[in-house]
Amino acid sequence: MAHALPFLLLFVSTAWGAFSSGDALDYSLSIQLYFQGDQRSSTLSEEIGKRLQEDIESRGCVSRVLVAGPENPKETDLLLRIRLKDLLEETRYAVSIAERARNQDPTTQRSYVAVFEVMVRVELIEATGGAILRSGRFRQANARSPHTFGEDAAAAVKEEALGDMIRRIRRKVCGGSPHKLHKKILAAREKATPPPPESR
Repeated sequence: MAHALPFLLLFVSTAWGAFSSGDALDYSLSIQLYFQGDQRSSTLSEEIGKRLQEDIESRGCVSRVLVAGPENPKETDLLLRIRLKDLLEETRYAVSIAERARNQDPTTQRSYVAVFEVMVRVELIEATGGAILRSGRFRQANARSPHTFGEDAAAAVKEEALGDMIRRIRRKVCGGSPHKLHKKILAAREKATPPPPESR
């Protein structure tokens, strides 16, 4: 049984780490991120876009990663379109504001929960013909109470939520088999290419 462990570890590493060193696909990627509806948060969009760019670049899944504006995707091979809606950032108190003002002990001051929620839709698109290669949607929902007196739970929960969200989005590019994704890209391009004119 002791001799089976190295094989097991190798199998798990190969199965879970589909994109490994040297597996980068020779395609450029443009990230397009925007809020749906009336909500607008250019600061949050820029933060997510920049962090996602750095995260995908660090994984080496594709040859180049750019961040585009919401209306003007850059000329790249692939487009990662991210739509956000129903953003909620709020603080829920367990005691009234009057009680918090009256009672300054640490337990009372920490009696609240900071919440960060947002709906996320992700599409990885072959840019030539617009075929959707991978897609998904999820609700990112995080809540946190302050662990220590004076801790900014709102900032902490936002950091947790963005970290989780970026990891989940990144899997649409870097997750799964690079070989299968490459085949899907080629098939999408073949469909998008018009047939040659018939000779007469």
